[in-house]
Amino acid sequence: MNFRIFVINPSKGRMRYKLIPASVLLMCITSCGSHKASQKTSSTRVEKGPEIEHELKGPEKSPWEKTDVKTRNQSLSDFVKDWEGTPHRMGGNTKKGVDCSGFVIQAYLQVYDEEFISRRAEDIFGETKPVKRDKLQEGDLVFFKISGKRISHVGIYLADDNFAHTSSSRGVMVSNLNEAYWDKRFFMGGRK
Repeated sequence: MNFRIFVINPSKGRMRYKLIPASVLLMCITSCGSHKASQKTSSTRVEKGPEIEHELKGPEKSPWEKTDVKTRNQSLSDFVKDWEGTPHRMGGNTKKGVDCSGFVIQAYLQVYDEEFISRRAEDIFGETKPVKRDKLQEGDLVFFKISGKRISHVGIYLADDNFAHTSSSRGVMVSNLNEAYWDKRFFMGGRK
């Protein structure tokens, strides 16, 4: 049996598919992480570039890895207070910087011990059951169409029409669905 893998030639900067036997693939998988950086004759270390696809993904630990048990299963309001003011960073998922979907994903991991497969607000909506605005409950997600026809923003519902989200200008904050800006752009709620 042969497998098709994605190979990068670091010296030429090219990517291509390559067929390899299953036995070779098994050897590669079992020896992952055992590959060390080469050294030049000077004391400067030079890292060898990635050779196969899984090395492009970065460290073995997932960026969505569940946090320490002590910080999980806190209340949603405690989680929001803890993250409030965290700056916005596109693609971020830590307190150093987080975007709207990263914030929601972290909230679900740390408060509800649940994961999403997707990363974008639009795709996360596909993992939820639609909920009308007047039926929202704490922990439901709220989705918005900021500009255009696609979902481009997500927050997490608290209570009394308040929701927590990441603003591009003010970071993690609490807003109200009745504010003119959010009222006009609200699309739908979603329940995991």
